[in-house]
Amino acid sequence: SGSLEPVIDGGGGENSVFARSFVDALTNANSSLTALEVYNQIRNKVYEKSLIFGKGQTPLFSELSLSGHKGPDFVFVLK
Repeated sequence: SGSLEPVIDGGGGENSVFARSFVDALTNANSSLTALEVYNQIRNKVYEKSLIFGKGQTPLFSELSLSGHKGPDFVFVLK
């Protein structure tokens, strides 16, 4: 949800601004979403909400280095 700077650990009810936006994107999905689609939905929301707390937190989207993940984007499947 962030880079090397500290991220906001609150502001989303019981969650962080990032986690709340992430959960909302998945909860409101009408179909399966790729991680990139989720990122595109939440990036600006997280930034705008984080400004309220005095920090412009911008989520990053990149591969998980050294995770062993091989293949294309993650897909969140609607059930």
